[in-house]
Amino acid sequence: TPDTVPEPGGNVTYTFTVNNLSSVDVVTIDVLTDTVYGDLNGQGDCTVPQTIAAGGSYTCSMTATVSGNAGDSHTNVAIVSGTDDDGNPVSDDDDAVVTITDTPSAIELIKTADPISVPEPGGSVTYTFVVNNLSAVDAVTIDTLTDSIYGDLNGQGTGTVPQTIPALGSYTCSITVTVSGNAGDSHTNVATVSGTDDDGNPVSDDDDAVVTITDTPSAIEIVKTATPDTVPEPGGNVTYTFTVNNLSAVDVVTINTLSDSIYGDLNGQGDCSVPQTIPAGGFYICSITVSVSGNTGDTVTNVATASGTDDDGNPVRATDDATVTIAVPELHLDKRVSPGGVAKPGDNLTYTLAYSNSGTLMATGVVITDFIPSNTTYVPGSVVTNGTKVEFYDGATWQDSEPATVT
Repeated sequence: TPDTVPEPGGNVTYTFTVNNLSSVDVVTIDVLTDTVYGDLNGQGDCTVPQTIAAGGSYTCSMTATVSGNAGDSHTNVAIVSGTDDDGNPVSDDDDAVVTITDTPSAIELIKTADPISVPEPGGSVTYTFVVNNLSAVDAVTIDTLTDSIYGDLNGQGTGTVPQTIPALGSYTCSITVTVSGNAGDSHTNVATVSGTDDDGNPVSDDDDAVVTITDTPSAIEIVKTATPDTVPEPGGNVTYTFTVNNLSAVDVVTINTLSDSIYGDLNGQGDCSVPQTIPAGGFYICSITVSVSGNTGDTVTNVATASGTDDDGNPVRATDDATVTIAVPELHLDKRVSPGGVAKPGDNLTYTLAYSNSGTLMATGVVITDFIPSNTTYVPGSVVTNGTKVEFYDGATWQDSEPATVT
């Protein structure tokens, strides 16, 4: 009891009942043995000699471990012998059969992904495959390990088959691949493992892993410049340039509006037009030319705004300003004479004219005019002017050098 045990075996209780079939004689049992377990005297609760009355019986039992492979049968024979009360020998034997039954084998496949999410447009993911032999008895041999997307894994990463896995053992391998897609996509692939146990029975299992593609936030930048950034009072033409940069390394962006806080909707002004589609890392540039006016010292600041969406439908927006200053040149002149003091008739005097512009606006066509005092004579050719137009007046006489711009 029981007469079957699952592989690789289990405990069985053998019970031995010796019946005295005589209706007259008492019998004495001297020997009780087993072909597998030997002398049963002292095993379990069996003891000999035993005296059995006519028509009586003796029962004892022992427990032993019976082991083997599925399909094996374990047969052992018990033998009893003794004498009756007339001294005549008596004996008998009997057997018992225990069958080893198959324990169904099973394997488990655990597939994991690391990381379980990657930012669009994708990145590297390591898939790990762990095959567990759930059988406490049978070794299993894995013959195939495949993936619904990456195919036969034999030779990929650290994967190799066949693999023999002992009872309750495991086998682990991994591959690293690039998973790509758009934001919101999920990437699911199924791994399948199959093989046989050591009794030739098939075993298989499958498992999947899911990797999600997450959104990479998009961004744009608008750079607004004014050329020139300073105009003379009362004003002048300024060219505003608008550069919209797509800062995303992934998403295309579409610019739907381009406006200015002073000049309004820029669509159709200058060479500006919207919508504009800008690839990842790309840019769009346009410009308008307008008249900016004001009083000296005024600053005119206007803000440009670009807005639209990326290819995932997420909004993008950016602003930038530019400032134009209304100004006039601020010219300064310092005149000195050497030698100083009182001049005598016939003395040579050197006049030095130092001029500068401390304003924010370039001065062009600068002219310095000096009226020579009476009773003095201008000596031609002694003027050093740095290219500025200089005029000296002594009635009808003046000197004109090459005109140039002074800042």
